[in-house]
Amino acid sequence: MGTPLDVGSNVNQTSLEYTSTKSIFTLDIEGKVEMVVTFLSPVIPDDLKRSSLPQSYMEVDVHSTDGSEHTVQLYTDISAGEYPSVIASTWLTSDTEWVSGDRAAIAEWSYDVSSDINAVAYHKVFRQEQLPFAEINQQTEFGNWFYATQSTTGLMHRSGADTVTRQQFATSGGLDNTADANYRAIQDAWPVFAFAKDLGSVGSSSVSTLFQLSLHQKDAIQFLGESGVQVVPSLWTSYFSDDVAAVS
Repeated sequence: MGTPLDVGSNVNQTSLEYTSTKSIFTLDIEGKVEMVVTFLSPVIPDDLKRSSLPQSYMEVDVHSTDGSEHTVQLYTDISAGEYPSVIASTWLTSDTEWVSGDRAAIAEWSYDVSSDINAVAYHKVFRQEQLPFAEINQQTEFGNWFYATQSTTGLMHRSGADTVTRQQFATSGGLDNTADANYRAIQDAWPVFAFAKDLGSVGSSSVSTLFQLSLHQKDAIQFLGESGVQVVPSLWTSYFSDDVAAVS
């Protein structure tokens, strides 16, 4: 679920709770706003379709704690080499690999919004040269990562260098809805894939935003059987036409 977060001097982490499926971070922001960040990996044994989805979730709840209303803008990103980051007046970061264990590997990405009634905005990120069933530094080297959220009013997005993208939000409170098309090595100007959400005026009632992170691999395992090497597809392929449908 991630290591404890380095939240900066203007944020006080007031509690941290672990359960079998959740990690819950409660953060006090300057004594004005409380932010509860919940990382969830669902377990639904009686629903094979939903259980087949290789998804984890991050829910961010924000509410005022000082009796006043505050204008809040929320920022979150993933990169080819970091755990999801969140900002609501501060940075929350920790360090984990995503696209590849080789930071010299070339990453490729795209941004889109699904066309169904419950439109989902998503960043799709993957290693350009896929290495099926391979690992580098205990990191899988194939499949497509998706970072997604509901496409709603006030949602903004951007892909680009980490310093530029994060500074844009820190300066303006938003993102310019542009996409960096310069596919490159993970360690080359560290590309990030970001969402920003203008929550408007937030009072004592909690405002919640849900994000989803998933790794979609069409094939789950391979093994040596009677007929030679056999590949077994991932269960989600039995229910969804492609990985985008599984995200939506």
